[in-house]
Amino acid sequence: MARNRLNLEHLATLLALLDSGSFGGAGQRLGLAQSTISQHLKRLEDGLGARLIDRGQRGCRPTRAALQLLPYARSLLLLEERIVSASRARTPRLGACSNIGVYLLPPLLRDFQARGGNPPELVIASNPEVVTHLEQAEVDLALLEWWDERDGFRWQPWRTEPLVVIVAPGHPLSGANAISRDALASMSLIGGEAGSGTGRLLRAYFAGGRMPGISMSLGSTEAVKRAVSAGLGVSLVLACAVTQEVREGRLCAIPLKDQPLQKSLRLVWRDGLEHDEPLLDHLAAAGNADRALPVN
Repeated sequence: MARNRLNLEHLATLLALLDSGSFGGAGQRLGLAQSTISQHLKRLEDGLGARLIDRGQRGCRPTRAALQLLPYARSLLLLEERIVSASRARTPRLGACSNIGVYLLPPLLRDFQARGGNPPELVIASNPEVVTHLEQAEVDLALLEWWDERDGFRWQPWRTEPLVVIVAPGHPLSGANAISRDALASMSLIGGEAGSGTGRLLRAYFAGGRMPGISMSLGSTEAVKRAVSAGLGVSLVLACAVTQEVREGRLCAIPLKDQPLQKSLRLVWRDGLEHDEPLLDHLAAAGNADRALPVN
């Protein structure tokens, strides 16, 4: 027997109950009578076959079933908003992994707006988080350090950015013109943001042989740069992430000698987004120019 479909209004009532902690508070938030709130809750519980709210002297408390339902309910209501907004002319929502969003994207968006483009809604997060935003239709296009080519999306190579070893001025390697593959393999590196794809790239680069160790794991490239600048070790980062510090003499960036270690950045967009959409067209053109930032 087919079950009844979920009612989004009932889900919104549940969220109001959980957020306010009372039937009265939920009614005020939604502009509904308490009897209507109760009716929505009962129909939702009947449809799911689970009790969602425990009532007590201190108000409403979610059951375990409600807590499990909560993230899905929020996602469904957010998706409803996205569906409604997708029917209207608007600037797409752009996602970018942290390194691209911080070090490469700002001048491109400034140029886009200078040409009369509308500033996009922007989400900057880790690469896995941005991929999740794409999958959940919370962003329409994204600039990523890696992409798994899943269905429902189109993509193209965007830029190729070299990776460089960074050390503090005065470090024994600070005067080196290049570092060999064997020398890199013998190093212990300060690791940055998880999920950036650098580990995969290194495994392919060393083809199953000896690889660099990890001396400490930090949460961002900015944290890595500060640690290296303080003399706590060496690291491997995208060259574009240290352009300013190298220019100002606060860090030294050293390329690899035997074979360049490069990361292919990707531009990904949802099926149905027109390729002549101004923002997508602008980013695609900027990537095709392949203007990798110089390493000094």
